[in-house]
Amino acid sequence: MHSIRQVKKNRLIAAYAIAIFMILMGCFMAATLNSRVLFWQNKNTIMESIIISVGIAFISLVLGKSYYQRHEYNEKMKLSSGIIQNTSEAVIITDEHTSIIFVNEAFTKITGYEEEEVIGKKTSAFKSGVHGQQFYKNMWDSIINYGSWKGEVWDKKKNGQMYPKWLRINSIIGVGGEVKYIGVFDDLTDKKKINRRVKRLENYDMLTGLPNKALFLKIVNRRMEKDARFSLISLKVINFSLVNESLGYRYGDNLLVEITNRFKAAKQKNILISRTGKDEFTLFYSHSNGIPVAKEIVENIIETLSGLYVIGEKHTYVNIAAGVASYRDSDEASEVIENANIAREYAVENGINIFSFDENMKSEYIRRIEVESRIKRALEKEEFEVYYQPQVDIQNARISGVEALLRWESPELGRVSPAEFIPIAEKTGLISPLGIWVMRQACRQRHIWSEKGFDINVAVNISPIQFRNTDIPCAIEGMLKEYDIPGKSLEVEITEGLLIENFENIDEQLKKIKALGVGIAIDDFGTGYSSLGYLRNLEIDKIKIDMQFVRGYPHSDDGTIARIISSLAHNLDLRLIAEGVETEKQLEFVREIDCTSVQGYYYSPPLPAEEIEELLDQWQASVRRKDDDFEGQSA
Repeated sequence: MHSIRQVKKNRLIAAYAIAIFMILMGCFMAATLNSRVLFWQNKNTIMESIIISVGIAFISLVLGKSYYQRHEYNEKMKLSSGIIQNTSEAVIITDEHTSIIFVNEAFTKITGYEEEEVIGKKTSAFKSGVHGQQFYKNMWDSIINYGSWKGEVWDKKKNGQMYPKWLRINSIIGVGGEVKYIGVFDDLTDKKKINRRVKRLENYDMLTGLPNKALFLKIVNRRMEKDARFSLISLKVINFSLVNESLGYRYGDNLLVEITNRFKAAKQKNILISRTGKDEFTLFYSHSNGIPVAKEIVENIIETLSGLYVIGEKHTYVNIAAGVASYRDSDEASEVIENANIAREYAVENGINIFSFDENMKSEYIRRIEVESRIKRALEKEEFEVYYQPQVDIQNARISGVEALLRWESPELGRVSPAEFIPIAEKTGLISPLGIWVMRQACRQRHIWSEKGFDINVAVNISPIQFRNTDIPCAIEGMLKEYDIPGKSLEVEITEGLLIENFENIDEQLKKIKALGVGIAIDDFGTGYSSLGYLRNLEIDKIKIDMQFVRGYPHSDDGTIARIISSLAHNLDLRLIAEGVETEKQLEFVREIDCTSVQGYYYSPPLPAEEIEELLDQWQASVRRKDDDFEGQSA
């Protein structure tokens, strides 16, 4: 910018230098004339000389300025021409009859025509035939009435290829009053390709090529506007996550492609398939005959997509679950999709292939989502509380231990049952931090009771999920040290199912726990699939008979299973505790089958720690009275 100003300054100085030179020449001529005046003493001649001198000076100034302005104009014209020739946009200029009088280099690059091939031709020679007469009429109406027009036009290149361009036309009036038109355009071919790709990315799944959730929702909305009858079938590949983890993500991707190909090969009529999630497909089934989707149709789809898949040298079996919802279930497309998904989740959870949606199912699902969304926050805000249920020695009615049981009082949901929130916590993985929190609270409370002179054991349930996600032996060891309590004062309760999942890993962890002096009990025994070999090989201390085998006695249960479990425990030299004891008859029954201790409402429901202390105080006072009575009788 500085150099340009300097050039202009230099040119101005040159112009004025010329003017000054001309003035000096005028003065010289005036002086010469004056000498002649003196010689001839002619006054009229003096005036003529002065006028001539001033005139020469004025002409000199005008000539200097004119030279500068003409040079400046020529420079601007060169600059404008350079810009037009080097711009990436095509420029075309025509006369008032639309005959071409100028094109730039970009025009030849885009169209393939050389300048000499188009000069003198009319622009209509390059029409593609895509646009009708009305299109061009509207264009020229705008140019004539408003002096300009812009829009997308399809034209034809030299090689015959049609292409889209964004064209801007302006009319200008020349020096002589003639009309000229200037058109500026760029080729939209690449932009169109990009836009098509972007649109495809927005509407289709790149892996399978199927419509994605966004496009599928649009399709359903359009069908609903036409009042078409349809059902939605939501499919889930149940074991897809396991396939990914065991065989790799690339294999998982290939599997989804094969599932898609298998569906296409089946050529299902009136059904559109879309991929709406990682392992989810949603099908639109049109009721052309007004009959809702039949169970046989869904079963046929599941049968088609389930089964053995061979990809490369690897084999895998695919399990499919389906949920079905009808247009009758809602007026909103997104809600019908949600209803089908809810039904599918119920199918997965209940271990069945097909589940059809109903309103009761939705209210239960919404409740479950509410519970799930609040569990983590409840843990952070300390809404949970640990209650303790006494375990009573059956021989002397002494409280020998307590089981730590989690309770939740939610400000929004009220009291939430453990039977409701524990399975949800296990499903979401929140059971791991929740279980560690319970363990910590139990160890802390055991330390407090020890300080007060209460020597009782505390039992804590550990979920199978915790064994997979947490180093349980390490966590227990840390808490025993933190709260300075002996290992024998703590007992962990595990379920039968845990023993089957990964025996070698579980066995190793249980041995580490046992090495800390911590007791191990199998909870809810008789409800799972325990192997006698597991019980013999693992270092188990105690079996807990599940309450369902005790609570129904003697009215709906004759106690046969409880007797079998008792016999098994004694043969393996394991202590036996019965849960769910609520009546005198049940207490007599579990005493008869040689249970060592009992737990149930007959003695006490689960209580806060402070109320457990009151029970312990009452029991110690009772023991002291018995001791005093015994001493009095001895005396």
